[in-house]
Amino acid sequence: MYISRKVKIHQSYPKIQYSNSKIIEKALVSRISKYFEMNLISNTQFRFLKGAIESVITMITDVYCSSKNNESTPV
Repeated sequence: MYISRKVKIHQSYPKIQYSNSKIIEKALVSRISKYFEMNLISNTQFRFLKGAIESVITMITDVYCSSKNNESTPV
């Protein structure tokens, strides 16, 4: 279900903006990975933060995509 959702977003969302959201997601996960490697956060905290980042980026992408689709639909 998660993979098909990403494919759906990718098909309806402009490629440049979709890849920008993925770049932001990777940068944030990379940053918290450094905190994990320095033992500043636990494995559980790391997994929680990583999941939260992925969820928020996906929600923002979904909302932006649906708002763009609604704007382009003739009334």
